[in-house]
Amino acid sequence: MKQAILLAVLAACGSSMSGGGDDDDGDAGNNGGKDQPDFTSGTRIKFNVLSTPDGAKMSTGAHDTALGVDCTFALAGDGMTRCLPNGPFYVTNTYFADDDCTIAVAGGSSCDTPMYLRGIPNAAACPAGGSRVFAVGAKHAQAYYKAGVQCTLLATTPGTAYYVVGAEVSATDFQAATIALE
Repeated sequence: MKQAILLAVLAACGSSMSGGGDDDDGDAGNNGGKDQPDFTSGTRIKFNVLSTPDGAKMSTGAHDTALGVDCTFALAGDGMTRCLPNGPFYVTNTYFADDDCTIAVAGGSSCDTPMYLRGIPNAAACPAGGSRVFAVGAKHAQAYYKAGVQCTLLATTPGTAYYVVGAEVSATDFQAATIALE
């Protein structure tokens, strides 16, 4: 009896896990058998779409046309979900421009010139809070690292640049979004 129930459960799971939708070839994915992607660009936020010659399409992220930056939907410092600028420079509060470790910098590839610096939320806090975004200040070739109360000059790493963390940019500058279960 237990084997019959187990087989019935597995058979039911197998049919729902096969990926079959409303179409004949079973490749409908999660968009109800439609051939269109399950995302739509808006007037400000557009989706970057990767396309293959055979017609496959996949979103590779979003782009804020008003600010001219690629962005990711995330919790912002004001508690709203917003399309916040992607890295490559993140503020961690451990790198500094001066030997007293008072002027914060964000580090990243010297090949990139950031338009914004994005703060990493404090994951240890409850609730974690959202990401904050900062203006880009002066570029530095070297930085100091703060561990506890000690401030130490970092060895110069080829290909790395540091930028002074400027004033915080208002979260309302970034496109808000809502999350809904449909």
